[in-house]
Amino acid sequence: MSTWLKQTLGVDLKLSPQMQLALKLLQFNQLELQDYVTQQLQENPFLEEAPVGPDDSHDDSRYISAAHADDDQPSFLDLVVNDDPSFEEHLLNQINATFTDSREHFIATELTSLLNDAGLLHYTPQMLATHFNVQEPLIKRVLSKLQQFDPHGVFALNIGDAFKLQLAEMNELTPLRAEILNQFKEALNTPQTLCKKLKVSKDELLKELFFISRHCTAPRQRYEDTPADNITPDFTVTKHGDELQLHLNNANIPNLDLSTPLYDQTKKQVQGEEKEFIQGYYNEAKWLMKQIQQRYNTLQKIGAVIVDVHKSYLLGTSPAPASLTLKEVATKADVHESTISRAISGKFMQTPLGTFNLKHFFNTSLGGSFENHSVAHVKKLIHDLISKEDTPLSDEKIAQMLKGVGVNVARRTVAKYREQMNILPAYKRKLMVV
Repeated sequence: MSTWLKQTLGVDLKLSPQMQLALKLLQFNQLELQDYVTQQLQENPFLEEAPVGPDDSHDDSRYISAAHADDDQPSFLDLVVNDDPSFEEHLLNQINATFTDSREHFIATELTSLLNDAGLLHYTPQMLATHFNVQEPLIKRVLSKLQQFDPHGVFALNIGDAFKLQLAEMNELTPLRAEILNQFKEALNTPQTLCKKLKVSKDELLKELFFISRHCTAPRQRYEDTPADNITPDFTVTKHGDELQLHLNNANIPNLDLSTPLYDQTKKQVQGEEKEFIQGYYNEAKWLMKQIQQRYNTLQKIGAVIVDVHKSYLLGTSPAPASLTLKEVATKADVHESTISRAISGKFMQTPLGTFNLKHFFNTSLGGSFENHSVAHVKKLIHDLISKEDTPLSDEKIAQMLKGVGVNVARRTVAKYREQMNILPAYKRKLMVV
């Protein structure tokens, strides 16, 4: 008889409750942080709201010099459309910025017309492949890109999948919630049966369903219920001459302080486990104050990089945002790339051009020959070449010139982007030359 001994080595990484909360603090927008701090003031006896004195300006702002902007360039502020795009226009704008392959672009555009009133696709990839007479992997590839669009959950095949995409974006998709959403109809229609399947109590299931109902909505409703006018921006950018001022909006966040006298007095009156309990509250108060300050510092650095990179766009002297990736911001702000991703989630910046989700400033990079060049960056290069031309440049010539600086695009791509910027073709521009 032989005995086999199998040993498996692995590393199970688990975040402490404090680290989990630190990540959540970073993801909070201004209103969420305000609610959380207010709650902590009520629950932790060693936290108190510090008065804001005349020397406490609470003004987290900095100036971004725009001295390099060309004052002779025409302003594009007058060309900015103030009306919010419709749901369909919002999706088509993202499609134009994401899909460079003509087949994928066509399919993505057609799928937009197949969405139901909730923003969902009630068709399987197999059905869609038959409809478009293409292979199923192509449909799945297009869908995987579309399901990353804003609002989160759009193009999902059912409401459960849409809610999973929304919770995943918030880092709130637990295994239990995923299982519930995989069987969402059963959870709503026969909750007792699902409780037995998942081996959870009815109270646990109801608690999770309540959480989902509070944080998830149909994708179309999610977009239409959050117009820019109802958004409280986390950043404000104002123009002052040739400078942009960045302000982190935290004036409504209670200013925290430690109630050290109360702690010292209470500590003398208790011993043993009670003393450890009191110490725990006091340490949590100190840690919370430290993490909130760290959050401010991180957001300030990220905001400064965004404004600095996009200053020409925000001043109205450039028609499109510059190319910017999470990795570039992480390098310039000296923080980890995953931190940038968490920090910009669900946050908005009010600018001279309007109020934008921070993700607006991180343009989708294109694969293939474009490599790290974003659609917006390529459009800007095309616009710059045309604005400086002495003799109207053909689309073919522009493509050759872009290739000379390491951006390999086809002539038809140049034509498409030129048309999207409402720029006339070369022969019509030539007729306008006096």
